[in-house]
Amino acid sequence: MQTVGGQTMPGWRDAERAVAAAFSGLAPEGKGVFDVLIPSGDSPLPYGLSIKTSRITSEIYVLSELHNSAKKAHDRLNALGLDWNEQAKEAGDALIHQVIEWHEEERRLVDVARSSYLHLVHDSTWTQWRILWFPLTLLEPNNLLWERAGQRITGYTPDGYRLWEWYGQSGGQLKWYPKILDATWDSGYFLLEPAPPSTLASKAQTLYADLWPVDEQER
Repeated sequence: MQTVGGQTMPGWRDAERAVAAAFSGLAPEGKGVFDVLIPSGDSPLPYGLSIKTSRITSEIYVLSELHNSAKKAHDRLNALGLDWNEQAKEAGDALIHQVIEWHEEERRLVDVARSSYLHLVHDSTWTQWRILWFPLTLLEPNNLLWERAGQRITGYTPDGYRLWEWYGQSGGQLKWYPKILDATWDSGYFLLEPAPPSTLASKAQTLYADLWPVDEQER
């Protein structure tokens, strides 16, 4: 849970649970590739949703941190004999393909072809919200131009748009900046009604009204 101005706001785990509840799915709450599994009526396999949350910083793109496992990233580069300081393009492409491979490894249990990314973004006041749906196929590193800048390497599209960043020496975050116009579906902005303030005791009383002591209910 996040607390902003005394109000309790949903965190990333709440987003996963809410999506699972809305689609009658399952949120395993582990470190799996997909955060929510949704049953499919015409397939024996569920499809997966990778849920991402971030703050709105642009009307052009959304920020998506695909992972922050520095060890897995460096293990992949070391296995390929790549030095990201000197081989930015080869390293950048390899790190994107690593994520694609993680998806492919799930094909036995998940309908990967129908799986996707779901982004829940909010403004700095946690008032305006927006949901965007992106296909996994946008991950393909087609003709990217990579360069090193400080502690990161950045991947640009041929027209100069920054699409990827990987921080090799400060956290290992692989960041993706998909364009909003490339979303499969966009909810547009909406307001999230603030939850009424309540105490842990009041929540317990609501859930277990039949078991709550009478003298406590009268207070």
